[in-house]
Amino acid sequence: MIQPPHAAFPEIIEATGGGVMTAGLSKDDLAESIDSLLKDKTRLKQTSDAAIRSVNQSHQSIHMAKRVLEVYQSVLDA
Repeated sequence: MIQPPHAAFPEIIEATGGGVMTAGLSKDDLAESIDSLLKDKTRLKQTSDAAIRSVNQSHQSIHMAKRVLEVYQSVLDA
């Protein structure tokens, strides 16, 4: 995942390790990030593996459902 350096993207990339942030917001910044990642096969594999691991650990529907239930339970307990 290649993302711009704004909104929640920096935090997502930091939390998952599954991405690369562009230096800026221009199309040239995006092209440079893509080119750099494609040329560095080790980094490409590391970011891909990290993204897959993050999805498998935290973002499957069963994990999301458990979190929703936890929120509902905390509201009921309050």
